Amino acid sequence: MLLATSPLPGVCGRVCPAPCMENCNRIELDGAVNVRDLERYAADHGRCQIEPAERRSERIAIVGSGPAGLTAAYHLARFGYRVTLYEAGDEIGGLLKSGIPEYRLPDAVVDREIGRILDLGVESRTDARIDRRELLGLASRHDAVLVATGLQELRRLRLGTAETDAVVQGIDFLERSHRDAVRVDGETVVVVGGGNTALDAARSALRLGAEEVRIVYRRTRLEMPAIPEEIDQGIEEGVEIEFLTQPVSICENGAGSGEKQWVLTCRRMELGEADESGRRRPVEVEGSEFDLPCDRVILALGQSPDLTVFPEGTEVREERKLIGLLETPVYAIGDLATREGTVAAAIGSGRRAALHIHETMSGELFADRAAERVRRPVDVWSDQVVRPEAMRMHLFERTAAEPGGHKMPWQRISSFDEVHTGLADANEARRCLSCGGCNECDRCVTYCPEGVLKRVGHEFVFDYSFCKGCGVCAAECPRDVIFMSHL
Repeated sequence: MLLATSPLPGVCGRVCPAPCMENCNRIELDGAVNVRDLERYAADHGRCQIEPAERRSERIAIVGSGPAGLTAAYHLARFGYRVTLYEAGDEIGGLLKSGIPEYRLPDAVVDREIGRILDLGVESRTDARIDRRELLGLASRHDAVLVATGLQELRRLRLGTAETDAVVQGIDFLERSHRDAVRVDGETVVVVGGGNTALDAARSALRLGAEEVRIVYRRTRLEMPAIPEEIDQGIEEGVEIEFLTQPVSICENGAGSGEKQWVLTCRRMELGEADESGRRRPVEVEGSEFDLPCDRVILALGQSPDLTVFPEGTEVREERKLIGLLETPVYAIGDLATREGTVAAAIGSGRRAALHIHETMSGELFADRAAERVRRPVDVWSDQVVRPEAMRMHLFERTAAEPGGHKMPWQRISSFDEVHTGLADANEARRCLSCGGCNECDRCVTYCPEGVLKRVGHEFVFDYSFCKGCGVCAAECPRDVIFMSHL
């Protein structure tokens, strides 16, 4: 089922920070269901043939073939639209192929997912960089244009005149690593930043032969935007992290042969008041400078969208049509619009954009675009999400979660083989409590004192003529399927 309904499920199951697990009600009993690895298991082992709907006449152009663009193409092609992907690079995949190391996301997985999308009839154009003029041309030839170019502008750090010889951008380093075009054998590498790109660059440097890898970050671990699991794995593999540290300058080391080529001067920081991001602002500690000898500095300070493709003054918001581009609707999607910075968020944005386009062009409305409703056995509609306090946790047997396999640190740093090996089987799915969903346990029928509740096949029938409203059925329901309500 997952393969038939979810875009890029194998990708999401490997690189998603798994908020689905953080919000699983079972976490209050004995640990959340490992939804992320179950999604990956379904994608790796499931088989289904996806057939697109009848071919439509409308043509859609998608600029950018990262997770948002690919997802939008997938859903639009399923609806029958004629979709063309435009990619500035030499292969489809964008960030998925160049910005995420293979130990997290193997090329074979991405190629498989891209193949499924292209098999739906999606056309692709590589080495097709779209500027403002080209975007106007696409708008004139298509019925809608989706721009999914991600975060292209790299933040830089002024470290002095010598930085051009020693400093590289994290995204560039990862791209060269992906092409086997860089080695750092025996080097001491310093990575500046605290996000996922910083962790990816640091862990990749270890695999590329670095003798020592150190991350410097100007806040504490609590404020690091990187996925916590990635931080833990980096530390396990030997990455050192200098918290509350800010690089100031870099210069050549004149100590002679055998010494490190560069010296990165840093300053200690302390946390002050919160800034616009909600995190406490780092403040320099005067007189706290110290030196870090190194061979290479990798900058991973974050990225921002490049809006030069749009007319000046364009306001970019998700699902809002961009004005000033002929009469054709043009939308920004993915990180370009949301700036959330994760594959999972980009996939969600691409899906929402595709549904929005289809609703606009066809007039067909999707129920799951609004809050999903759950049909209750008592014929009452509810939009309320079932929370742990509504469940009868004492009625469920405790079962340990299956975390999924992974390689040991000493095995990981010797190659770019995938770190996580996933679940051996799908038994973890049995731990799902089916919150808010009836599994026909029949406790309501058994404990009804008046016998006014009966199950007929898979349906439950209440005889309200004799029901006294005692609420026993609702009190005994483990999953909060039955609740009391005034009709």
